[in-house]
Amino acid sequence: MPDMSNAASILPFTLPGCIVDAVRNAGATLLVDAHTTQPCPQCPACGHASARMHSRYLRLVRDLPDTDCPVRLLPRARRFFCDDDACPKRTFAERLPDLVPYRARRTPRLIRALRDIGFAAGGEAGARLAARLCMPHERRRSAASMASTCRPSSTHGCLGGSAIGSLRCRPS
Repeated sequence: MPDMSNAASILPFTLPGCIVDAVRNAGATLLVDAHTTQPCPQCPACGHASARMHSRYLRLVRDLPDTDCPVRLLPRARRFFCDDDACPKRTFAERLPDLVPYRARRTPRLIRALRDIGFAAGGEAGARLAARLCMPHERRRSAASMASTCRPSSTHGCLGGSAIGSLRCRPS
């Protein structure tokens, strides 16, 4: 068992904006416990910095697999009070923009990998490949994420084949 006093040293990747507290196994899944390093996050509505903490909560973020093990990041995020009287928000959750987009449950690198698999393999073959690579995959979400990045190559605007499901691009 590796020494957990320096848990981040056994990871082949970094968690920007976080400090790794522990790395553990839960069945076949690698769990990475972490906490944020930002001392006074800013309110997203008014930009006012706040050090007055409201509460803490655990986020579940899926990441690319490591040596055939699914990876789940568990950063402890915090909620803060916004002390600006003119701000419409009373509390706000700290954001982790370098690690995961706002409200996302997958890292940008996992999203890119699933999108690439969907475009390359398409349909059921892409879903089977993602499952075999230990990547969490939901067919409906993959089609939606590809539709958001799909760009027509001509005025006819079709993809030429099917990606996940029957995705076609519309001309803009």
